[in-house]
Amino acid sequence: MKLAADMVIRCGEHFRACRFCLESPDDHVVVLVGDSGVGKSSLLDAIAGLSPLESGGIQINDAEIGDLPPARRPISYMRQSGNLFAHLSVFDNLRLAWDPRLVPLWRMRLAAWRKPSSPLEAEIARCESLLQDVELPKAYLWRQAGTLSGGEQQRVAIARILGSAAPLMLLDEPANALQPELALRLTQALVRHARTQNRMLVMASHDRDVLAQGDRIIQLTWHQCPDTSTQEHQGHQCPEIDAGWLVVR
Repeated sequence: MKLAADMVIRCGEHFRACRFCLESPDDHVVVLVGDSGVGKSSLLDAIAGLSPLESGGIQINDAEIGDLPPARRPISYMRQSGNLFAHLSVFDNLRLAWDPRLVPLWRMRLAAWRKPSSPLEAEIARCESLLQDVELPKAYLWRQAGTLSGGEQQRVAIARILGSAAPLMLLDEPANALQPELALRLTQALVRHARTQNRMLVMASHDRDVLAQGDRIIQLTWHQCPDTSTQEHQGHQCPEIDAGWLVVR
C-alpha cells in the first residue's frame, strides 16, 4: 500500500502546499499531529475527496485519484462527526461499508422469506461481529443512529471502518468522545486490523496513547511564503499573500 501526494489545498482562508510519500509495511499506521488549525482535518478531507485540490495530485499505489469523486476512491473515512446517518439504523449504517446502494431491509427480509439461502442472516451476523469488535451489544443493531450517545456513535463509525475493504483508512480524532481505557482498546483494534489486513491507517490525534501506536508520526506545521508574488513550493505558486505550506516530517 502506497499513498503519495504533491498538492496545494485550501485551509479556510489559507492555502497549504504539501508533499509526502507513505508506504507499507513501514507505514501501516501513521499519526498526524500538529497545533489546532494547522490543517490536519483539511488534509484528510482533501485525500478523501471532500474538498477539492487547488493544484497537484494524490496517488494510491501509483494511480492518480485526485480527480475521482469520493465514492470512487479506495478510501474509508471517519470524520470527527462520525459520518453516521441519524435516520438509519445501526445495521444500515454498518452495511454502507460494503453495500453503498443500501438494499432496503424490507427487500432483504422478503428475499429471505422467498429463499432461505438469502444473505440477510449473513449480513446480520457480520454486523453483530463488528459491534462486538467495538464493545457494543448486539441489540444496538436495530436502534436508530441518532438515538445513540456521542461515544456510541463514534464506536459505530469505527465499526464501519473495520467493515470496509478499502485499502486506506482515514480517521480524524477517532476516539475523542471515549473514555481513555476504551479509546486505547479500540485504537489497538484498529492497528491490529490494519496490520493483519494489509491496510494503511492514517489518524489525526492529540492522544498520547494513539501516538504510541504509530509506525510513523507526521508533524504538520505551516510557514509564511517569503515572497508570495514569486515564491513557488514543489512547483505550486502560492496563490495569496497569506499562503503557506505544510511541512511533513
